[in-house]
Amino acid sequence: MEKIVEDETYYNNRGLCYYESGEYEKAISDFTKIIALNTDDYGDLICLVRSGVALAYQHRANCYRELGELEKAIADYSESIHLMFDNHIAYTSRGEIYEMLGEYEKAVADYNAAIQTDDEYFDKSTYFYNRGRAYFLAGKYDEAASDFLEAIEIDYSIEEKNCELTILLLNDLIKLNPNHADTYFYRGECYKILGKSDEAEVDFKKAEELCKN
Repeated sequence: MEKIVEDETYYNNRGLCYYESGEYEKAISDFTKIIALNTDDYGDLICLVRSGVALAYQHRANCYRELGELEKAIADYSESIHLMFDNHIAYTSRGEIYEMLGEYEKAVADYNAAIQTDDEYFDKSTYFYNRGRAYFLAGKYDEAASDFLEAIEIDYSIEEKNCELTILLLNDLIKLNPNHADTYFYRGECYKILGKSDEAEVDFKKAEELCKN
């Protein structure tokens, strides 16, 4: 058991290095070795999860995605989810692929699952944004607006690191409802923090005009 864990750690670390350097085929080979090590020696689902094979499937799926082999990526994300049912990263990654393929209902279902996981330490604003985008592309604008607002509520703060994402959310929300003053005000605040004073002034004026009407 100790030897297998050592091998698994080695292959995982090397596979991640290959992935970061863009050597996806070599990374796939290492993650496949982790899967084979566990599959050959252990049949217990709990052992598989504990050994990290679920993450090996997730990492291998990331490689397939980078190579454009989307069906293989979906299959590996699905296997990772099967082994680790609360794997919110695998859910959202698979959802993004479904979204790319135009399968918006499947994308929404995966984002739902990601949002519903119990990981209290993970910021779920991106998942609400992703689900809102899928709703938007599917023509469900009310649902999209609700999700964008939820994402903003979770993520909005006066910090530069949050402004870029917040601006993207507000851009989409303005497309859905161009007469909502708060969205222009919040976007103006973000532009101000990013040093884009001209854009901020335009948004503040627009927000003021809408409040008067």
